[in-house]
Amino acid sequence: MLTQSLIIRIAEQIDTLKQQTEQIDQHNATVRSNRFKYRDIFHPQLFRCDSTKLLDYVLEAEKNFKTLLKGPSYAAHLPALGEKLSCQIAAINQAVKANAVVLKEHNYQSKRAKQRYQQRYKKVASQMMANSHELYEELARNHEFERRLNEMIYERKAQLGGADAPTTERLNREMLALHERLGRCRRAITAVEERIQFAESKTR
Repeated sequence: MLTQSLIIRIAEQIDTLKQQTEQIDQHNATVRSNRFKYRDIFHPQLFRCDSTKLLDYVLEAEKNFKTLLKGPSYAAHLPALGEKLSCQIAAINQAVKANAVVLKEHNYQSKRAKQRYQQRYKKVASQMMANSHELYEELARNHEFERRLNEMIYERKAQLGGADAPTTERLNREMLALHERLGRCRRAITAVEERIQFAESKTR
């Protein structure tokens, strides 16, 4: 569930990215071929957008954010959409950081330098995207595992009502084992989140 503080934080992130990417697009228009598209570096399932402007990808993420805010109308799709939005924002952040890295390394005055810029940008960004996507995919798998464990615990609690003594004992043993697995799962989620935070801090 989106809390008010989380909604405000995501909205601020999107506003910041809109400003940053608009500036990047203006600058890159002078150094990059119009044939270049960010689909070349973003995961093909992450964005529907296929544009030469990074701002367009932020606008797609913003559209998903607004859909999330509609809540119950899209209840069945909210977990997947929330995970996708998180990955989209992370990917755009990495693209912005990759652009800053390459800007420091190149002189963009000649045609040859422009070509080197494009090649270097795609390489740096692809490396960042690969690391980011792997971590976020691992986080998504852990969250899905957490959800299934909670469902299994809930099912066994529901079966306790009216169960005989042997069945109650068996269900309690199963719930204890599930809670232990749930604890390990949540520790794994925390560990991945820390790895994501560390990886992103290295590119700031």
